[in-house]
Amino acid sequence: MRHFSLSRLSVILALGAALLMLTATGAQAATSFTNGFETDTTGWMPTSGDSITRVPSGDASTYASGVDAATGSYFARLGKNTAPSSCVNGGGTQPIDSGAFTRFGGYESTFPTAGYSTSVDVYLDAPYGTANPDTRFDWSSAINKSDGTFLRDYVFNVATDATGFVIAAGNNSTRCGANPATGNDPVHVTASGWYTFKHTFTNQGGVLSVSLQLINKSTGAPVGTWVLSNPSDAIGTVGGHRYGWFVQNEFDGLAIDNSTLNGLAPTCTPTGFVRDGINLTAAQIGGTVTGTLDATGCNIGAYNPTSVTGATIFGANYFGIVDNGIVTDVSATTIHDIGEVPLNGAQHGVAVYYTGTAASGTISGNSVSKYQKNGITVTNGASAVLQDNTVTGEGGISYIAQNGIQISLGATAKLTGNAVSLNNYTPAKITACGLLIYKADGVSASKNGISYLKNENNFHDNETDICNFGKGGGFDPSN
Repeated sequence: MRHFSLSRLSVILALGAALLMLTATGAQAATSFTNGFETDTTGWMPTSGDSITRVPSGDASTYASGVDAATGSYFARLGKNTAPSSCVNGGGTQPIDSGAFTRFGGYESTFPTAGYSTSVDVYLDAPYGTANPDTRFDWSSAINKSDGTFLRDYVFNVATDATGFVIAAGNNSTRCGANPATGNDPVHVTASGWYTFKHTFTNQGGVLSVSLQLINKSTGAPVGTWVLSNPSDAIGTVGGHRYGWFVQNEFDGLAIDNSTLNGLAPTCTPTGFVRDGINLTAAQIGGTVTGTLDATGCNIGAYNPTSVTGATIFGANYFGIVDNGIVTDVSATTIHDIGEVPLNGAQHGVAVYYTGTAASGTISGNSVSKYQKNGITVTNGASAVLQDNTVTGEGGISYIAQNGIQISLGATAKLTGNAVSLNNYTPAKITACGLLIYKADGVSASKNGISYLKNENNFHDNETDICNFGKGGGFDPSN
Protein backbone atom coordinates (compact mmCIF):
# COMPACT_ATOMS: atom_id res chain seq x y z
CA MET A 1 0.00 0.00 0.00
CA ARG A 2 1.34 3.41 -0.96
CA HIS A 3 2.38 5.68 1.90
CA PHE A 4 0.27 8.75 2.50
CA SER A 5 1.97 11.75 0.86
CA LEU A 6 1.33 15.33 -0.19
CA SER A 7 -0.24 14.35 -3.48
CA ARG A 8 -3.36 13.13 -1.67
CA LEU A 9 -6.66 14.82 -2.37
CA SER A 10 -7.24 15.98 1.21
CA VAL A 11 -4.03 18.02 1.21
CA ILE A 12 -4.84 19.58 -2.13
CA LEU A 13 -8.22 20.56 -0.73
CA ALA A 14 -6.56 21.93 2.40
CA LEU A 15 -4.44 24.23 0.30
CA GLY A 16 -7.54 25.28 -1.60
CA ALA A 17 -7.59 28.03 -4.12
CA ALA A 18 -4.45 29.60 -2.66
CA LEU A 19 -2.30 27.17 -4.61
CA LEU A 20 -4.16 27.57 -7.91
CA MET A 21 -1.65 30.19 -8.90
CA LEU A 22 1.21 31.09 -11.13
CA THR A 23 3.54 28.47 -12.49
CA ALA A 24 6.51 30.00 -14.29
CA THR A 25 7.06 28.56 -17.74
CA GLY A 26 10.16 28.49 -19.89
CA ALA A 27 13.52 29.49 -18.48
CA GLN A 28 12.31 31.86 -15.78
CA ALA A 29 14.11 30.43 -12.76
CA ALA A 30 14.13 32.80 -9.82
CA THR A 31 17.62 33.42 -8.51
CA SER A 32 16.69 34.04 -4.90
CA PHE A 33 14.02 34.59 -2.28
CA THR A 34 14.45 35.62 1.32
CA ASN A 35 12.25 36.74 4.18
CA GLY A 36 13.63 37.05 7.69
CA PHE A 37 10.38 38.67 8.88
CA GLU A 38 12.12 41.92 9.80
CA THR A 39 9.47 43.90 7.91
CA ASP A 40 6.52 41.62 7.15
CA THR A 41 5.53 38.06 6.19
CA THR A 42 5.49 38.70 2.43
CA GLY A 43 5.70 35.48 0.45
CA TRP A 44 4.17 33.38 3.25
CA MET A 45 0.52 32.34 3.41
CA PRO A 46 -1.63 30.32 5.80
CA THR A 47 -3.54 27.37 4.34
CA SER A 48 -6.94 27.22 6.05
CA GLY A 49 -7.53 27.46 9.77
CA ASP A 50 -3.89 28.19 10.66
CA SER A 51 -1.93 31.44 10.85
CA ILE A 52 1.49 33.05 10.49
CA THR A 53 2.31 36.14 12.58
CA ARG A 54 5.40 38.34 12.69
CA VAL A 55 6.58 38.90 16.28
CA PRO A 56 9.50 40.70 17.99
CA SER A 57 12.38 39.03 19.80
CA GLY A 58 11.36 37.98 23.28
CA ASP A 59 7.77 37.29 22.28
CA ALA A 60 5.94 35.19 24.89
CA SER A 61 4.06 32.14 23.66
CA THR A 62 3.03 28.70 24.82
CA TYR A 63 5.89 27.28 22.78
CA ALA A 64 9.47 28.60 23.26
CA SER A 65 8.28 31.58 25.27
CA GLY A 66 10.65 34.57 25.30
CA VAL A 67 12.95 33.29 22.56
CA ASP A 68 14.94 35.83 20.53
CA ALA A 69 14.93 35.87 16.72
CA ALA A 70 17.51 33.72 14.97
CA THR A 71 18.87 36.91 13.40
CA GLY A 72 17.68 40.49 13.53
CA SER A 73 14.85 41.63 15.77
CA TYR A 74 11.81 39.76 14.46
CA PHE A 75 10.71 36.23 13.57
CA ALA A 76 7.39 34.52 12.85
CA ARG A 77 5.11 32.20 14.76
CA LEU A 78 2.82 29.59 13.19
CA GLY A 79 -0.56 29.22 14.83
CA LYS A 80 -1.95 25.70 15.17
CA ASN A 81 -4.73 24.83 12.73
CA THR A 82 -8.17 25.35 14.26
CA ALA A 83 -9.95 23.29 11.60
CA PRO A 84 -7.73 20.29 10.85
CA SER A 85 -8.59 17.71 8.24
CA SER A 86 -7.91 14.02 8.85
CA CYS A 87 -6.58 10.80 7.41
CA VAL A 88 -6.84 7.14 8.36
CA ASN A 89 -4.04 4.64 8.92
CA GLY A 90 -3.55 1.50 10.99
CA GLY A 91 -3.90 3.53 14.16
CA GLY A 92 -7.27 4.94 13.15
CA THR A 93 -8.24 8.49 12.26
CA GLN A 94 -5.37 10.97 12.50
CA PRO A 95 -5.44 14.80 12.38
CA ILE A 96 -3.80 16.73 9.57
CA ASP A 97 -2.84 20.07 11.11
CA SER A 98 -1.70 21.82 7.93
CA GLY A 99 0.39 24.96 8.40
CA ALA A 100 1.72 27.94 6.48
CA PHE A 101 3.56 27.72 3.17
CA THR A 102 5.67 29.82 0.80
CA ARG A 103 6.15 29.65 -2.95
CA PHE A 104 9.64 31.18 -2.65
CA GLY A 105 8.62 33.91 -5.07
CA GLY A 106 6.79 31.76 -7.66
CA TYR A 107 6.77 28.20 -8.95
CA GLU A 108 9.29 27.23 -11.67
CA SER A 109 9.30 24.69 -14.47
CA THR A 110 13.03 24.76 -15.27
CA PHE A 111 15.81 23.24 -13.21
CA PRO A 112 18.82 25.55 -12.76
CA THR A 113 21.87 23.82 -14.17
CA ALA A 114 23.89 24.34 -10.99
CA GLY A 115 20.90 23.49 -8.78
CA TYR A 116 19.41 25.42 -5.89
CA SER A 117 18.84 25.31 -2.15
CA THR A 118 16.01 26.25 0.20
CA SER A 119 16.11 26.69 3.95
CA VAL A 120 14.20 27.83 7.01
CA ASP A 121 15.27 28.27 10.65
CA VAL A 122 13.09 26.62 13.33
CA TYR A 123 13.48 26.96 17.09
CA LEU A 124 13.61 23.57 18.84
CA ASP A 125 12.70 23.89 22.54
CA ALA A 126 14.06 20.70 24.14
CA PRO A 127 12.35 21.07 27.57
CA TYR A 128 9.04 21.63 25.82
CA GLY A 129 9.73 18.50 23.80
CA THR A 130 10.36 16.26 26.78
CA ALA A 131 7.23 17.62 28.53
CA ASN A 132 5.00 17.22 25.44
CA PRO A 133 5.92 13.90 23.78
CA ASP A 134 4.93 13.05 20.23
CA THR A 135 4.09 16.59 19.09
CA ARG A 136 4.96 16.84 15.42
CA PHE A 137 5.71 19.05 12.48
CA ASP A 138 6.69 18.21 8.89
CA TRP A 139 8.62 20.69 6.71
CA SER A 140 8.62 19.95 2.98
CA SER A 141 10.45 21.59 0.09
CA ALA A 142 8.83 20.29 -3.09
CA ILE A 143 9.94 20.28 -6.72
CA ASN A 144 8.07 20.40 -10.01
CA LYS A 145 8.21 18.39 -13.19
CA SER A 146 9.45 20.18 -16.31
CA ASP A 147 5.84 20.89 -17.30
CA GLY A 148 5.33 22.87 -14.08
CA THR A 149 3.22 20.27 -12.29
CA PHE A 150 4.03 18.65 -8.94
CA LEU A 151 6.78 15.99 -8.94
CA ARG A 152 7.84 15.13 -5.41
CA ASP A 153 8.14 16.27 -1.79
CA TYR A 154 11.30 16.14 0.31
CA VAL A 155 10.29 16.25 3.94
CA PHE A 156 11.85 16.69 7.37
CA ASN A 157 9.68 14.67 9.79
CA VAL A 158 10.00 16.06 13.34
CA ALA A 159 8.53 14.86 16.65
CA THR A 160 9.14 15.51 20.33
CA ASP A 161 10.31 12.63 22.54
CA ALA A 162 11.97 11.92 25.88
CA THR A 163 15.29 13.38 24.63
CA GLY A 164 13.80 16.56 23.18
CA PHE A 165 13.29 15.97 19.47
CA VAL A 166 13.68 13.11 17.00
CA ILE A 167 14.05 13.95 13.30
CA ALA A 168 14.12 11.87 10.12
CA ALA A 169 13.69 12.63 6.41
CA GLY A 170 11.77 11.13 3.49
CA ASN A 171 9.20 11.81 0.80
CA ASN A 172 6.04 11.41 2.92
CA SER A 173 4.38 13.41 5.66
CA THR A 174 1.60 13.57 8.29
CA ARG A 175 0.79 10.95 10.90
CA CYS A 176 -0.59 8.70 8.19
CA GLY A 177 2.57 8.81 6.11
CA ALA A 178 5.60 9.23 8.35
CA ASN A 179 6.87 8.56 11.86
CA PRO A 180 10.15 10.28 12.76
CA ALA A 181 10.99 7.77 15.49
CA THR A 182 11.00 4.86 13.06
CA GLY A 183 11.90 6.80 9.91
CA ASN A 184 14.99 7.04 7.77
CA ASP A 185 18.10 7.28 10.02
CA PRO A 186 16.52 9.36 12.81
CA VAL A 187 18.69 11.75 14.81
CA HIS A 188 18.01 13.28 18.22
CA VAL A 189 18.28 16.92 19.28
CA THR A 190 18.74 17.44 23.01
CA ALA A 191 19.86 21.10 23.11
CA SER A 192 17.44 23.99 22.62
CA GLY A 193 18.24 26.51 19.92
CA TRP A 194 17.68 27.63 16.34
CA TYR A 195 18.26 24.94 13.73
CA THR A 196 18.41 25.39 9.96
CA PHE A 197 16.41 22.92 7.87
CA LYS A 198 18.16 23.02 4.49
CA HIS A 199 17.35 21.30 1.19
CA THR A 200 19.93 21.26 -1.64
CA PHE A 201 18.74 20.15 -5.11
CA THR A 202 21.48 19.13 -7.59
CA ASN A 203 22.09 17.16 -10.77
CA GLN A 204 24.11 14.04 -9.99
CA GLY A 205 24.91 12.01 -13.08
CA GLY A 206 21.78 13.15 -14.88
CA VAL A 207 19.44 12.36 -11.98
CA LEU A 208 17.98 14.68 -9.36
CA SER A 209 19.64 14.35 -5.95
CA VAL A 210 18.38 16.14 -2.84
CA SER A 211 20.40 16.59 0.33
CA LEU A 212 18.43 17.43 3.49
CA GLN A 213 20.62 18.87 6.24
CA LEU A 214 19.73 19.75 9.82
CA ILE A 215 22.25 22.38 10.98
CA ASN A 216 22.81 23.81 14.45
CA LYS A 217 22.65 27.52 13.68
CA SER A 218 24.81 28.61 16.63
CA THR A 219 27.72 26.36 15.63
CA GLY A 220 27.11 25.78 11.92
CA ALA A 221 27.61 22.05 12.51
CA PRO A 222 25.37 19.53 10.72
CA VAL A 223 23.35 17.41 13.13
CA GLY A 224 21.96 15.11 10.47
CA THR A 225 22.21 14.67 6.69
CA TRP A 226 19.95 12.63 4.42
CA VAL A 227 20.45 12.24 0.65
CA LEU A 228 17.38 11.19 -1.34
CA SER A 229 17.27 10.32 -5.05
CA ASN A 230 14.79 8.51 -7.26
CA PRO A 231 16.22 6.91 -10.43
CA SER A 232 13.08 7.91 -12.34
CA ASP A 233 13.78 11.61 -11.80
CA ALA A 234 15.98 12.16 -14.85
CA ILE A 235 17.15 15.75 -14.77
CA GLY A 236 15.61 16.46 -18.18
CA THR A 237 12.15 15.74 -16.75
CA VAL A 238 12.65 17.76 -13.57
CA GLY A 239 11.48 21.35 -13.20
CA GLY A 240 12.26 23.99 -10.60
CA HIS A 241 11.13 24.63 -7.06
CA ARG A 242 7.56 24.39 -5.87
CA TYR A 243 6.51 25.21 -2.30
CA GLY A 244 8.05 25.18 1.13
CA TRP A 245 5.28 23.94 3.44
CA PHE A 246 4.72 23.03 7.05
CA VAL A 247 2.47 20.18 5.98
CA GLN A 248 1.85 19.24 9.58
CA ASN A 249 2.21 21.63 12.53
CA GLU A 250 0.96 20.56 15.94
CA PHE A 251 2.82 23.36 17.79
CA ASP A 252 0.86 26.44 18.82
CA GLY A 253 3.33 29.23 18.07
CA LEU A 254 6.10 27.28 16.31
CA ALA A 255 8.96 29.78 15.90
CA ILE A 256 10.49 30.17 12.41
CA ASP A 257 12.93 32.64 10.83
CA ASN A 258 15.08 33.26 7.73
CA SER A 259 13.25 31.52 4.88
CA THR A 260 15.40 31.42 1.72
CA LEU A 261 15.74 30.14 -1.82
CA ASN A 262 19.12 30.51 -3.55
CA GLY A 263 20.47 29.34 -6.86
CA LEU A 264 23.77 27.54 -6.40
CA ALA A 265 26.91 29.12 -7.78
CA PRO A 266 28.30 27.23 -10.76
CA THR A 267 31.49 25.23 -10.52
CA CYS A 268 33.88 26.89 -12.97
CA THR A 269 35.88 24.06 -14.57
CA PRO A 270 38.98 24.64 -16.78
CA THR A 271 38.29 23.70 -20.42
CA GLY A 272 41.75 23.80 -22.04
CA PHE A 273 40.37 26.46 -24.39
CA VAL A 274 42.85 29.34 -24.12
CA ARG A 275 42.25 33.00 -24.85
CA ASP A 276 44.43 35.94 -23.76
CA GLY A 277 46.74 33.45 -22.04
CA ILE A 278 43.86 32.20 -19.87
CA ASN A 279 42.71 28.59 -19.65
CA LEU A 280 39.05 29.53 -19.80
CA THR A 281 36.66 27.96 -17.30
CA ALA A 282 33.06 26.92 -17.99
CA ALA A 283 29.98 26.48 -15.86
CA GLN A 284 29.13 23.35 -17.89
CA ILE A 285 31.26 21.16 -20.14
CA GLY A 286 29.51 18.80 -22.55
CA GLY A 287 26.04 17.38 -22.07
CA THR A 288 22.73 19.02 -22.81
CA VAL A 289 21.68 22.44 -21.55
CA THR A 290 17.95 22.89 -21.00
CA GLY A 291 17.44 25.09 -17.94
CA THR A 292 18.92 28.19 -16.42
CA LEU A 293 22.71 28.31 -16.57
CA ASP A 294 24.05 31.09 -14.39
CA ALA A 295 27.73 31.29 -15.36
CA THR A 296 28.61 34.22 -13.12
CA GLY A 297 32.28 33.95 -12.21
CA CYS A 298 33.09 31.64 -15.14
CA ASN A 299 34.61 32.58 -18.50
CA ILE A 300 32.20 30.42 -20.52
CA GLY A 301 28.63 29.35 -19.94
CA ALA A 302 28.48 26.04 -21.85
CA TYR A 303 31.60 24.59 -23.53
CA ASN A 304 31.05 21.96 -26.26
CA PRO A 305 27.52 21.02 -25.21
CA THR A 306 25.87 18.32 -27.31
CA SER A 307 22.74 20.48 -27.54
CA VAL A 308 21.23 23.63 -26.06
CA THR A 309 17.44 23.83 -26.07
CA GLY A 310 15.06 26.15 -24.25
CA ALA A 311 17.80 27.41 -21.94
CA THR A 312 18.73 30.74 -20.41
CA ILE A 313 22.49 31.40 -20.24
CA PHE A 314 24.10 34.48 -18.72
CA GLY A 315 26.93 35.80 -16.58
CA ALA A 316 30.10 34.53 -18.35
CA ASN A 317 32.64 37.17 -19.34
CA TYR A 318 34.15 35.58 -22.51
CA PHE A 319 31.55 33.36 -24.18
CA GLY A 320 27.99 32.21 -23.60
CA ILE A 321 28.26 29.03 -25.70
CA VAL A 322 31.39 27.63 -27.35
CA ASP A 323 31.37 24.94 -30.04
CA ASN A 324 35.05 24.07 -30.48
CA GLY A 325 35.07 21.45 -33.21
CA ILE A 326 31.90 19.43 -32.56
CA VAL A 327 28.32 19.30 -33.85
CA THR A 328 26.03 21.41 -31.66
CA ASP A 329 22.53 22.73 -32.23
CA VAL A 330 21.36 25.76 -30.25
CA SER A 331 17.63 26.50 -30.29
CA ALA A 332 14.94 28.48 -28.45
CA THR A 333 17.51 29.79 -25.99
CA THR A 334 18.07 33.19 -24.40
CA ILE A 335 21.71 34.28 -24.07
CA HIS A 336 22.36 37.61 -22.38
CA ASP A 337 24.88 39.52 -20.26
CA ILE A 338 28.01 37.98 -21.77
CA GLY A 339 31.01 40.20 -21.06
CA GLU A 340 32.46 42.22 -18.25
CA VAL A 341 30.32 43.99 -15.63
CA PRO A 342 29.69 46.63 -16.80
CA LEU A 343 30.31 45.91 -20.49
CA ASN A 344 33.53 47.56 -21.65
CA GLY A 345 36.01 47.75 -24.53
CA ALA A 346 37.84 44.44 -23.96
CA GLN A 347 37.65 42.43 -27.19
CA HIS A 348 35.70 39.48 -25.82
CA GLY A 349 32.16 38.75 -24.75
CA VAL A 350 30.55 36.69 -27.54
CA ALA A 351 27.19 35.06 -26.89
CA VAL A 352 27.53 32.12 -29.34
CA TYR A 353 30.91 31.09 -30.76
CA TYR A 354 31.58 28.29 -33.31
CA THR A 355 35.24 27.69 -34.18
CA GLY A 356 37.25 25.06 -36.08
CA THR A 357 36.63 23.12 -39.29
CA ALA A 358 34.76 20.36 -37.45
CA ALA A 359 32.40 22.78 -35.72
CA SER A 360 28.92 22.84 -37.20
CA GLY A 361 25.25 23.00 -36.32
CA THR A 362 22.01 24.91 -36.51
CA ILE A 363 21.52 28.07 -34.46
CA SER A 364 17.80 28.79 -34.52
CA GLY A 365 15.09 30.71 -32.72
CA ASN A 366 17.38 32.24 -30.10
CA SER A 367 17.34 35.62 -28.39
CA VAL A 368 20.79 37.20 -28.00
CA SER A 369 21.39 40.50 -26.21
CA LYS A 370 23.73 42.40 -23.88
CA TYR A 371 26.87 40.92 -25.41
CA GLN A 372 30.13 42.82 -25.19
CA LYS A 373 31.68 42.19 -28.61
CA ASN A 374 29.61 39.92 -30.90
CA GLY A 375 26.24 38.25 -30.73
CA ILE A 376 26.97 35.17 -32.88
CA THR A 377 30.38 34.32 -34.39
CA VAL A 378 31.14 31.47 -36.81
CA THR A 379 34.87 31.38 -37.59
CA ASN A 380 38.03 29.42 -38.39
CA GLY A 381 36.42 27.07 -40.91
CA ALA A 382 33.27 26.33 -38.92
CA SER A 383 29.89 26.06 -40.63
CA ALA A 384 26.40 26.84 -39.35
CA VAL A 385 22.82 27.53 -40.31
CA LEU A 386 21.49 30.67 -38.59
CA GLN A 387 17.73 30.87 -38.69
CA ASP A 388 15.13 33.07 -36.96
CA ASN A 389 17.46 34.47 -34.31
CA THR A 390 16.97 37.89 -32.71
CA VAL A 391 20.30 39.60 -32.06
CA THR A 392 20.14 42.99 -30.33
CA GLY A 393 23.14 45.20 -29.68
CA GLU A 394 23.58 48.02 -27.16
CA GLY A 395 22.75 50.86 -29.55
CA GLY A 396 24.97 53.93 -29.79
CA ILE A 397 28.02 53.22 -27.62
CA SER A 398 31.59 54.53 -27.68
CA TYR A 399 33.52 51.83 -25.80
CA ILE A 400 33.44 48.97 -28.35
CA ALA A 401 32.40 48.28 -31.96
CA GLN A 402 29.88 45.46 -31.69
CA ASN A 403 28.84 43.08 -34.44
CA GLY A 404 25.53 41.27 -34.38
CA ILE A 405 26.70 38.29 -36.47
CA GLN A 406 30.24 37.61 -37.69
CA ILE A 407 31.20 34.99 -40.30
CA SER A 408 34.96 34.92 -40.76
CA LEU A 409 38.24 33.16 -41.60
CA GLY A 410 37.12 30.35 -43.88
CA ALA A 411 33.76 29.80 -42.20
CA THR A 412 30.53 29.22 -44.10
CA ALA A 413 26.99 30.07 -43.08
CA LYS A 414 23.43 30.24 -44.33
CA LEU A 415 21.27 33.01 -42.83
CA THR A 416 17.49 33.22 -43.04
CA GLY A 417 14.89 34.97 -40.93
CA ASN A 418 17.31 36.63 -38.50
CA ALA A 419 16.58 40.05 -36.97
CA VAL A 420 19.75 41.98 -36.16
CA SER A 421 19.70 45.51 -34.77
CA LEU A 422 21.30 48.23 -32.64
CA ASN A 423 24.97 47.56 -33.30
CA ASN A 424 26.28 51.11 -33.43
CA TYR A 425 29.76 52.44 -32.59
CA THR A 426 29.65 56.21 -32.22
CA PRO A 427 33.32 57.11 -33.03
CA ALA A 428 33.62 57.55 -36.79
CA LYS A 429 36.90 55.72 -37.46
CA ILE A 430 35.50 52.17 -36.99
CA THR A 431 32.09 50.84 -37.92
CA ALA A 432 29.85 48.40 -36.09
CA CYS A 433 28.09 45.84 -38.28
CA GLY A 434 24.80 44.01 -38.15
CA LEU A 435 26.51 41.26 -40.20
CA LEU A 436 30.31 41.22 -40.60
CA ILE A 437 31.67 38.97 -43.37
CA TYR A 438 35.47 38.76 -43.21
CA LYS A 439 37.53 36.31 -45.30
CA ALA A 440 34.67 33.83 -45.18
CA ASP A 441 34.29 30.90 -47.56
CA GLY A 442 30.66 31.72 -48.27
CA VAL A 443 27.66 33.39 -46.70
CA SER A 444 24.33 32.84 -48.39
CA ALA A 445 20.58 32.81 -48.00
CA SER A 446 17.86 31.07 -49.95
CA LYS A 447 14.10 31.39 -49.73
CA ASN A 448 11.73 30.91 -52.64
CA GLY A 449 14.67 31.17 -55.00
CA ILE A 450 15.79 34.57 -53.70
CA SER A 451 19.44 34.62 -52.63
CA TYR A 452 19.89 38.03 -51.11
CA LEU A 453 20.83 38.31 -47.45
CA LYS A 454 19.00 41.58 -46.97
CA ASN A 455 15.78 40.19 -48.38
CA GLU A 456 15.78 37.16 -46.13
CA ASN A 457 16.95 38.77 -42.89
CA ASN A 458 15.94 41.94 -41.10
CA PHE A 459 18.93 44.20 -40.47
CA HIS A 460 17.95 47.56 -39.03
CA ASP A 461 19.25 50.38 -36.85
CA ASN A 462 22.85 49.16 -37.14
CA GLU A 463 25.64 51.59 -37.97
CA THR A 464 26.25 49.45 -41.07
CA ASP A 465 23.79 46.65 -41.71
CA ILE A 466 26.12 44.39 -43.73
CA CYS A 467 29.91 44.72 -43.90
CA ASN A 468 31.29 42.47 -46.64
CA PHE A 469 35.07 42.09 -46.60
CA GLY A 470 35.34 38.86 -48.51
CA LYS A 471 33.29 36.01 -50.06
CA GLY A 472 29.79 36.90 -49.19
CA GLY A 473 28.37 34.11 -51.30
CA GLY A 474 24.89 35.03 -52.41
CA PHE A 475 25.15 38.57 -51.07
CA ASP A 476 24.43 41.25 -53.66
CA PRO A 477 25.86 44.58 -52.42
CA SER A 478 23.49 46.53 -54.66
CA ASN A 479 20.44 45.20 -52.81
